[in-house]
Amino acid sequence: MKLKKIIDILAPGHNTKTYNPIVFNAFQTSFHYNDDKKNIRIFSVVLEWSDQEQVADLLNRYVESVALQTKQEIISKRKGYLLQNKINIEQAISSKRAMAAQRRSDEIVRLSEALYIAKGLKINKYSDSVVGINIDIKSRKLEDSVNNNYFDSYLVRSYALAIQIEALKNRKSDDPFIEDLRILQEQLVIINDKLLAVSDDFEVARIDQQAFRPTVPIKPIEEK
Repeated sequence: MKLKKIIDILAPGHNTKTYNPIVFNAFQTSFHYNDDKKNIRIFSVVLEWSDQEQVADLLNRYVESVALQTKQEIISKRKGYLLQNKINIEQAISSKRAMAAQRRSDEIVRLSEALYIAKGLKINKYSDSVVGINIDIKSRKLEDSVNNNYFDSYLVRSYALAIQIEALKNRKSDDPFIEDLRILQEQLVIINDKLLAVSDDFEVARIDQQAFRPTVPIKPIEEK
């Protein structure tokens, strides 16, 4: 049997002048939920209408539609929650990487300036440091101390600066140096796995018995 439209079932004699909201309000008035007193998770649905056979079919379709829509809403909310978390983590990772790149750039500038100063003082190697700076020191012991400590420290620092700058410029990735990055990446993997695991293989309700046409009237039939 071809299924009729809801309005055809609720108002068989409807025409262009039929006010649909009135028909559906009547439908809602005739629609009842009966809770089980012993188990709140069990309830029955009753629809009182004149055309019992058509309404039984309508009621069954209504229950199936509600169950399907509820399932879709649950899946949608679950996916929406996971997707929002995924976006937040991806943004956090992106921000950390951007800041790490900026810090590395700042460090190169800082070290380059320090190296420029060291070179400006002619401290490129130990011999240059002695010739380039003329200091009148009477005490040989003090002179040895200055040469061995002050100049040597600049010599080592100048060389170290150049190596640091070269290493920073040649760095392929900042990831190993970003704090908590691996934790965020692990969380992202877990969320992606959960998204893949979201399934529609579950029931939001179990229909123990389909709606059926009663064998006896549930109310006295009014004579017209």
